[in-house]
Amino acid sequence: LSFTLIFFPLNIRDIKNTIKNFSRMNSHYEATAKWMQKNIPPGELIYHPFWSDSPYFMCFNPKNNYISVLDPIYMFYRYPKEFLINKDLYEGRFQNPQEVLGEVFKVTYGYARKSNPLYAQIENDPAHFEILYRDNGGAVFKLLKP
Repeated sequence: LSFTLIFFPLNIRDIKNTIKNFSRMNSHYEATAKWMQKNIPPGELIYHPFWSDSPYFMCFNPKNNYISVLDPIYMFYRYPKEFLINKDLYEGRFQNPQEVLGEVFKVTYGYARKSNPLYAQIENDPAHFEILYRDNGGAVFKLLKP
């Protein structure tokens, strides 16, 4: 029992940090989805790298469609080539992400987390991307047509 009590404050600190991080990210996704609801035309397909982004977006912006909305194994099963392209895309492995987004995923709008290498590519390429909305968690962008 005394051993458990020694580590109890550490566990409490970890739990508080986890709650704080979840709250921050939930607020980010909610604000981003509400912005998309107001500013992106209905029926648009919106790129996002991670399946875990879409539940927030679908809840607060149901008028648009999203690339991956279930566990990633479903995308891999049905679209294995696109699954691997998506992985390389969000890891920043393409020199021309705008072409991949437009030709492979056929999107005009997208979302990238700030922690994502794709985010930096988008941010540093104003000739091909316009950042429409940004906060501390990520950004909504639009592909610019050549």
